[in-house]
Amino acid sequence: MEIKDVIKILDPQFGYWAKSSGELLYAHHFSVWSIFRKLADFVPSLDREEKELVELACLVHDIGKMRKENQEKLKQNEKMVEHRLEIDELKEYFNKVDGYDFTRFRRPLRYFTPMVYGIVPIKFVGVRHA
Repeated sequence: MEIKDVIKILDPQFGYWAKSSGELLYAHHFSVWSIFRKLADFVPSLDREEKELVELACLVHDIGKMRKENQEKLKQNEKMVEHRLEIDELKEYFNKVDGYDFTRFRRPLRYFTPMVYGIVPIKFVGVRHA
C-alpha cells in the first residue's frame, strides 16, 4: 500500500484519541501499520491482496474508539472502552475515505472483519493485537 493511500485511510481519524494517555488514533494506527509492513516480508505465505487487507486492518482496527462516548471516556482517563465494530459501522467508515477503492478486493468484507477485530489470517501464525 502506498503512503498516499495510508493518509487517505487515516484522514477521518485526525483529532480522535486512541488511548487515555492522549495518544492519537491515527498515530496509533500508523504505528501498527508500520510494524506490520516490516513483519510482512517474513510471511511469504500471504499473497499481495491478503497483505493489503491486513494493512487495512492495521489502519482501522480501533475506529470504534471514534464514537462520542468512547472519546469522552478516554479523555476522562478510562483505560478500556468497548469499541468492537459492526460491519455496517465499518462500511460507513470506508464511505468517508475519499479516493480509495475498497470494492476492488476479490474477498468479501466478511473475510476482512476478523482482521479488524485483531485476528489476522491463520497464515500469519496467529499473531493477535489486543
